[in-house]
Amino acid sequence: MNEPLGPFLCNICGTRNISPADPRDRERVTCSRCHSSMRFRSVILALSRALFGLDLILPDFPVLKSVRGLGLSDSDVYSEALESRFSYLNTFYHRDPGFDLSHPDEREFGKYDFVICSEVLEHVPAPVDRTFATLAHLLKPAGCLILTVPYSLDPEIAEHYPEMAESGFAEIEGQTVLVGRSATGEYRVFDRLKFHGGTGSTLERRVFSEQSIREGLAAAGLPLLHFDARGNRDFGIAFADPCSLPIIAVRGPFALGASGVTELVEQLSAAAKSPERPEIVPMAQVRAEGRHRPHA
Repeated sequence: MNEPLGPFLCNICGTRNISPADPRDRERVTCSRCHSSMRFRSVILALSRALFGLDLILPDFPVLKSVRGLGLSDSDVYSEALESRFSYLNTFYHRDPGFDLSHPDEREFGKYDFVICSEVLEHVPAPVDRTFATLAHLLKPAGCLILTVPYSLDPEIAEHYPEMAESGFAEIEGQTVLVGRSATGEYRVFDRLKFHGGTGSTLERRVFSEQSIREGLAAAGLPLLHFDARGNRDFGIAFADPCSLPIIAVRGPFALGASGVTELVEQLSAAAKSPERPEIVPMAQVRAEGRHRPHA
């Protein structure tokens, strides 16, 4: 669907926008308040569907501090809101608080109910299978991974700098180049580098294929993948192409633990007694005002 979406409700900040979003440009800022892009909104939509099975806007997520989440270079457009709802920590590759997917702290393994990794894996050094394994290890048995990466429908992954044991950047006549050394000790210099904003860690190292993602996550222990093409036009989310869709990866269906169920019940009970508009809307009423309408 390439036609403009029309007015939409931002599912990150709850603002109703008059200007349309364009399905052909998932990175362009289209919310007038929080400055979210379609990709950011699609990440939060995927998280809502993975955790609750519903299309909730982020301000209406229940507060579940027993649910632990990890962000990997998440945008501050939505990271602060996630911190207010969950026991969530946003980390970064290039600054504190840091998390290196290639050399993870194994004390973090098995701690998280959800991990968000959006537009990161195309930048990490090879082999990328090691990174898939890290993401799977971070999750609890019933945890979920929310993933976005650039990918194509080609049969194979396109590694731009294969077989490099080590690499680093250098400046030659004002141009940034990548210098790599192979496992056999041979050196190569690469120019015409593609960065996704800035230099250094934002170097694009690969373009995935859908098949390579399926195989990599399955081998890592996350065999159940959902490439979420549905979007939600009410939230300004639609996809022009069958590629680079948000992905939900799990071992099995997500389920709240006992503490999370207790938190949710307590909030619903308090909301039912409150004379004011409740912060949490009972699940049976999520269609109210057309604001939380699940997309079939």
